[in-house]
Amino acid sequence: MNPLKQLNDSHAHWAMDAVPDVLSQIYKDDITIAIWQRSLSENIDVYVQALLQSPQKFALKLVATPSKLAQELQHIFPESIMINNNTATNHEFLQNLNELLEMFSCLFEAETLGLRINTLERSMCPRFHVDHVPVRLVTTYGGVGTQWLPAAYADCSKLGPHARGVMDEQSGIICNAEAIQQLRAGDVALLKGENWEGNEGRGLIHRSPSCHLDEAGHVQRRLLITCDLV
Repeated sequence: MNPLKQLNDSHAHWAMDAVPDVLSQIYKDDITIAIWQRSLSENIDVYVQALLQSPQKFALKLVATPSKLAQELQHIFPESIMINNNTATNHEFLQNLNELLEMFSCLFEAETLGLRINTLERSMCPRFHVDHVPVRLVTTYGGVGTQWLPAAYADCSKLGPHARGVMDEQSGIICNAEAIQQLRAGDVALLKGENWEGNEGRGLIHRSPSCHLDEAGHVQRRLLITCDLV
């Protein structure tokens, strides 16, 4: 994927930085995606990789306050997992995730959050689309990250049912394939949706990526976390 700096900045509707303060840029009228470009610690990465290599799978939807979610997460994620004859523990991973939830709650003054946790072996939403929510937090802790398409390089008349059921590469929604952007594992993104006041018709265009294969031909799973306002 081409780096954003090579795109036409006159059409920029994104904000990104290596500091979490960048997420507050989502409140600007012209911004439809704010990306905190962060790197996960080695401890978190080892735990997540162990989790993705284990038989356990997640497809969960939780609705609660951040403090209640923190309690629930203690029971959902195993405290320790063996990987390469070493033990990976969940402490730092859970602390990281709980801090994200608190940050999201604080940024939007939300008492209750809708949290989704998914381990994926295939693309969950393979076609470019917009979300009919005010805003959604998206982060991939392991595996390939979410793809998004700057509006200036998309034909929005081909969104949803107007794509007539064909894949993006045939529907005409992509005006320039080189403009497709992809989040990295660890990045935290706020995606502004159609239901954000004043953003009708400008929801962030995005899709799930195809999962990659490793050298042995096995699917590399993803750990995807999304959070909505309730």
